[in-house]
Amino acid sequence: MSSARLNRVHVNSAHLARAWWFVGIAVIMEITWAVALPLTEGFSRPLPSVVVIVAMILAFFPLSVAARHLPIGTLYAVWTGLGAAGTATLSILVHGDTVAPVRILGLSCIIVGVVGLRLFEERRDVPRRAEGVDS
Repeated sequence: MSSARLNRVHVNSAHLARAWWFVGIAVIMEITWAVALPLTEGFSRPLPSVVVIVAMILAFFPLSVAARHLPIGTLYAVWTGLGAAGTATLSILVHGDTVAPVRILGLSCIIVGVVGLRLFEERRDVPRRAEGVDS
């Protein structure tokens, strides 16, 4: 068979909970590389450069695992939203980025949006490759 068949796989609550843990790990790795990026000074400093590259790679593996059980739109919005909010917040502490009321309001809006996506996510089966099918 030249194209892979897709099966609808019922996603139970244990799979969903585990998938969200993987999203959390991916978010932490996303924040890590983003906050460490300025420390590389254009990738001219080896240790921070290695940290950034490794964290980038480590951000995508748990994300890909979570994508097996979560709708990609919700998954990507949560990952990028929390990554952006976490990076902005940590950059205030680490890099001395400015703290302004409008900035805090914007970060709060991101967090509220992510919480809304998570709370009201659509429960549905996610298409997944049938096992044992060659592509």
